Amino acid sequence: MIAATVTVIVVGAVGLGGYALGRRTLDTHPVEPEAAAPLTITARRGSVEDVRSVEVSLEWDVAVQVLNRLPGTVTWALTPPGVATTIAAGDVVYSIDETRVLVIGGSVPAYRDIGPGSQGLDVQQVQQFLADQGYLAATPDGKWSSATAAAYRAFRKDRLLPDAASIRLGEVLFLPELPATVSIAAGFDVGARTVDGEEVLRVLQGIPAGSYLASPGSAAIPTGTAVTVAIGDAQVVGATAGAGVRTDDGRLAISVVFTTAPQDCGWCAEVPADRVTSWPATLQLVPPTAGVTVPVGAILTAADGSPVVRLAGGDIVSVSITAVVGATAVVSGVSDGDLIEIPTS
Repeated sequence: MIAATVTVIVVGAVGLGGYALGRRTLDTHPVEPEAAAPLTITARRGSVEDVRSVEVSLEWDVAVQVLNRLPGTVTWALTPPGVATTIAAGDVVYSIDETRVLVIGGSVPAYRDIGPGSQGLDVQQVQQFLADQGYLAATPDGKWSSATAAAYRAFRKDRLLPDAASIRLGEVLFLPELPATVSIAAGFDVGARTVDGEEVLRVLQGIPAGSYLASPGSAAIPTGTAVTVAIGDAQVVGATAGAGVRTDDGRLAISVVFTTAPQDCGWCAEVPADRVTSWPATLQLVPPTAGVTVPVGAILTAADGSPVVRLAGGDIVSVSITAVVGATAVVSGVSDGDLIEIPTS
């Protein structure tokens, strides 16, 4: 009698156990999986930089076109056509039939022969030049006197120019400002025939103007973005200016400006003055920036719109974003070695 009771209990115990297992199997509520450990990344000190290889176009702006007034054959020129060069008052720029033509400062262009009896602003311009060079002691008065003629002859003698006490039309070019950067006009090669009134000289304005063409769909380039252009042996640093203008093919033409002063522009002579030329360059979208780096994907947005990260363990920390390149951000607010959670959704 006692043995039978133990067996029931045992069987009952087994039956209860089987019932309980059956309940688990038939339960319609899914079993909650254990929460996966969050992904983390270690914040590390590093640096980012974004430099793009591009091409920059350079072109000279023409301030003044100067006309030749001496017909004949070009027998010598200071440079070939299209080459930028700097000239000063008294320089010889070309020769026609071996008559050397020099430049003098003045706003009134050459329009006549100048000699005994001549009066006017053109005469005064010659006198001012002779006075500046130390050949004329008298105050320029616009009258071609014997003293002016003697001063002009002395100047020509010192420059090893043929003797002359007057100026034939075309022997002198008046330019508004000197020194000036100029180029010989196209077609004015040695041996070419020229006529009165033909363009001979181009006075170039400032330094070459630059532009960069961004591809259609490119992100906006911030004004002031550093640009370095390789021009000859020089690495010329400039910056983008303005938002740019859309071209017909959808590209964005952005101006590139340089701070080089014309008188200090050693690289300017490398840029042809008669056409637009392209030069290899780099666009510094993001300068070298060092600090603590984290993945961009680890940065969250707080309710107030500010950037934050979640540390391993759940603490929320405000950060400031210093620079972003690709998927990496340089931030302040966390330390080298901090474990940062990466959101999975």
